[in-house]
Amino acid sequence: DTLKDDALDLHFEYMDAKRYPDTRHFENLYRLYQLKYHSHPVDVVISTDESALDFLLEYREDLFPGASIVFCGVKYLEDNKLFGEKQITGVTEQVDIEKNIQLMRRLNKEIKHVLVITDNSPTSISTIKSFVPLLKRFKDTIEFKFTELMTIEKLEGLVESLPSNSAILLVNYTRDRAGRILTTSESALMISRKSPVPVYALWDSYLKDGILGGLLVSGFSQGKTAANMARALLAGADINHIPVQKGRSGFYMFDYQQLNRFQI
Repeated sequence: DTLKDDALDLHFEYMDAKRYPDTRHFENLYRLYQLKYHSHPVDVVISTDESALDFLLEYREDLFPGASIVFCGVKYLEDNKLFGEKQITGVTEQVDIEKNIQLMRRLNKEIKHVLVITDNSPTSISTIKSFVPLLKRFKDTIEFKFTELMTIEKLEGLVESLPSNSAILLVNYTRDRAGRILTTSESALMISRKSPVPVYALWDSYLKDGILGGLLVSGFSQGKTAANMARALLAGADINHIPVQKGRSGFYMFDYQQLNRFQI
């Protein structure tokens, strides 16, 4: 939406990294992109999510020499991740887990347990790192339980058995222990239908699929920021004057049907 009226030669590559997260798949993508772009120079590459950024940090010099990199969709950026890298900037998603926990407690003062649903994806791993300081802060009031990588059936059983003084925070669940793949919509619907308690999330992509709501980061807003950075670079801006931005922590958004379901 941001770049559609610009006179640009746009190319889109879908890595399918959640379905195929292994090194062999990335090596195959590297060879494919070599064939496609060796005679087609690229000025700017926009990446979304951790997997795409990791791929570019590994292969950018061979695939896109001289190109500027603009990343978005990165949930947790380690302080030294970009050390030594040049011609790179972007925007981090900056989810606010603490405010979401506070929201849960404001809507239900009886909450004592929070089930945090994750898998072993880069999204889950990076988000779990953000939980570390919160575990101490809430240790006397809330017990956090993190799901291990489990099958759909085991997760459904765990969700169904939650007591009434619980809530769920759905971080990410797109691959189960048996290797079965779920879309974000499928996982949210499955969990919310089995859950006797409200399900919260961190990203607006889960809204309308059974979650109650939360302080949700907007993927659209992330893309708009990254596109405007790319536009500035294409117009000749110095990337050193476009620092990495911390994206907005999101907007409070709710599903009215779920509010009614839980009489909130």
